[in-house]
Amino acid sequence: MKRKIRSYLGFTSFWYKLLLLLVLPVLLLGIQVFASVVFQGTVIPLSILVLIFAEIFGDTFVLGGIQEKNSEKMDYLKTSPRGMKVMKSVLVMDLVRRFLAFVVIFGLSGLMMLVFGATPGAEKMAGPEALLLAVLLTYTLSVLGIFLSRFGSLLWINMLCAYAGAIVGLVLFFIGTGGMLPLLLPLMNTAMGILAVGLSILTVKIAMMKVEGSYYDK
Repeated sequence: MKRKIRSYLGFTSFWYKLLLLLVLPVLLLGIQVFASVVFQGTVIPLSILVLIFAEIFGDTFVLGGIQEKNSEKMDYLKTSPRGMKVMKSVLVMDLVRRFLAFVVIFGLSGLMMLVFGATPGAEKMAGPEALLLAVLLTYTLSVLGIFLSRFGSLLWINMLCAYAGAIVGLVLFFIGTGGMLPLLLPLMNTAMGILAVGLSILTVKIAMMKVEGSYYDK
């Protein structure tokens, strides 16, 4: 496991680790503390919006373009007999890191609202099912965004996917927590859970196929 973590961190720059893995989560949780103490409110919708955008856009500087033919980022892996194993470890750890980060961020946000109290509107977004939806939506749409954007290495592709994913995630969260239908929230959680698993498998599989194919100029 330590080797897998080191392999993943080796793909990330200092600024990526500092900003996306440390500063952004702390900032969002800090804003949630302020909102809970002062307004008894929530910033979960803001967190969904920011996290989806940041994760998709940030992937530009880590694994962006790896599904593109003749990706330059893969050249040095071809010189190592462990290149494919390292690549798979990085892809899997990237997904694991995202999911765990979202669980921690939204879990702590919900806990803060329970500790400091919440308005009726905010309380709807602090229940277990609503928090689960926040985690699954953020994870599923960010993974979908990085999967699509990795077919190209141009910055605008990641930017477009980031904007689209963030907006869709925010809209779906409000629909799910709006109480329009009694069973809508659990149905959305189920659908997002299935999509999350399917996209995770597809993201790793397609990336590995593309990397392996680049060995033979496919």
